[in-house]
Formats: sequence, C-alpha cells, structure tokens
Amino acid sequence: MNLVKNLKKFKTLSLISLIIIIITYIIVFSYTNFKCKNLDYAIKKYSTSGIFNKYKLYSLEDFNIKFSDGNICIAEVNGIEGK
Repeated sequence: MNLVKNLKKFKTLSLISLIIIIITYIIVFSYTNFKCKNLDYAIKKYSTSGIFNKYKLYSLEDFNIKFSDGNICIAEVNGIEGK
C-alpha cells in the first residue's frame, strides 16, 4: 500500500517538474527570440556565448554590419579570442 502511494507521489512530482521545465524553456526561448530582433544584441550574444560555438569570442571589441535584409545579417566582428 505504501509503495503505491510513493509511486503516485513520484509520478505527480515528475509530471509537475516536466511541466515547469517545459514552461521555463518556452519563456527563455521567447525572451531570447524577442531580444534577438535587435541586431546589436544578437551579434553580441551569439559572438560571445554558446557551448558548441567554436568561433566564440571572449569579449567583443567592435562589429560592423556589412549586409542585412531583415532575415540574414552579415557582420564583421572583432574581439578577443577565447582560450
């Protein structure tokens, strides 16, 4: 009997945790998507962050936007290279 109660508690807790994780992911994704509409923010964020970004810079010194059509942006970025 006690095992059944513990199993129900575990399932409920797992479901609530999964819902909280999904809602948090949606909020963070929406916030980042909204902020990245500003090219300055997007260039700084994606040039200096990312776990799998092999071109990540330690800090951003300067950038020039060469081309932008609303969907694609080509920018020249200068900064201190990471280790």
